Amino acid sequence: MRLNLQLFAKKVDDSLVQDVINGKYGNGGARKTALANAGYDYSEVQSLVNAKLNGTSPTTLTSNVPTTTPITTTNAYYGAEPQKPGDFTYDPYQSNWQPYIEDTLKKILNREKFSYDLNGDALYQQYKDQYTTQGKLASMDVMGQAAAMTGGYDSSYTETAGHQAYQGYLQQLNDKVPELYQLALSQYNQEGQDLKDQYALYADMDEREYGRHIDDLNMRYGMHRDDVADWQYETELEYRRNRDAIADAETKRQYAYDTAMAMLNLGVMPSPQMLKDAGISSADAKAIIAKIKKNEKKATQYSSSNNPKPTPTPKPAPAPTGFNGSTYEEAVAYLKKNGVPSGSAAGMMTQSEWARRKASYEANGTGGAEVKNYSSYAEYIRAYVEYQIQKHGK
Repeated sequence: MRLNLQLFAKKVDDSLVQDVINGKYGNGGARKTALANAGYDYSEVQSLVNAKLNGTSPTTLTSNVPTTTPITTTNAYYGAEPQKPGDFTYDPYQSNWQPYIEDTLKKILNREKFSYDLNGDALYQQYKDQYTTQGKLASMDVMGQAAAMTGGYDSSYTETAGHQAYQGYLQQLNDKVPELYQLALSQYNQEGQDLKDQYALYADMDEREYGRHIDDLNMRYGMHRDDVADWQYETELEYRRNRDAIADAETKRQYAYDTAMAMLNLGVMPSPQMLKDAGISSADAKAIIAKIKKNEKKATQYSSSNNPKPTPTPKPAPAPTGFNGSTYEEAVAYLKKNGVPSGSAAGMMTQSEWARRKASYEANGTGGAEVKNYSSYAEYIRAYVEYQIQKHGK
């Protein structure tokens, strides 16, 4: 079995970990391939990357306003942190057939060489008894017949005839010996073959059992690698979500901060929610407005002291409608008085809304003609009143 393990991977240092975080090696499968081609263990590198990301200190964004509440972001996971799979455990193969294999092999190797013991052969003893008995009977029969021929007297002829009959059966017994030898040899060889067949059977059963063990091991290892790959994917996905959430929060807070500061520089107090989003405390906002007014007052005093006879700033010329007010409430009352529908009168921006949009226009170039074409709120509402009077007024 071949396991996909890098036993001689390069050593991973902090610079490599930072390169991976910076995207030098890509993401997902591309990162895994690039690191493997470079000689690194992907699992080791990714674990160090995750450890470094999880240990990163929160990033703090500070404004140029003294004592304002800082905008902070954290690197917490967007969702629940993915659970890392445990290490893969390799179960060694334990054979149930090995004892039988070893015992049979010992019998084969320690088996005595073939030797044939005639007297120890039970079948030979049966043949011996049989032929001896038949030989004796044949001898007695021949001797009886010979005695009858000689008148009942024993003679050398009678003895010779009986002995020859007996020896004939003993010769038949001796003729059986090669056959019995070959039979014993065949039986010996068959016993040896039976042991070999038994050994082969045990070895085959062991091989099948080992194959099932390897198949199970490969299946579990494949499932483990899938779990690791899923964990790595989920970890990277959660990290990207986290980074996106941080980036969105920073963009939102930076926009809120820029807008709030632009409004404060115009002397307009932003809403509590905007101050909260911008990370500026209410006390700091009031201090900024007070400082701006103080600087404006100093500038006016300086101008007065250096210009004894200053040319007074002309007030805006009265609008053709005759409206000279400067507040939202005055403009709404005037429009209603002159027959402008309530819906049209209510469409006018309040001073805080106009200041917010004016600040956005000055900071980002967006805001519309209502703030682009007028330098002050008073100019805007007078122009709005004139337009509505001409359209709906008496």
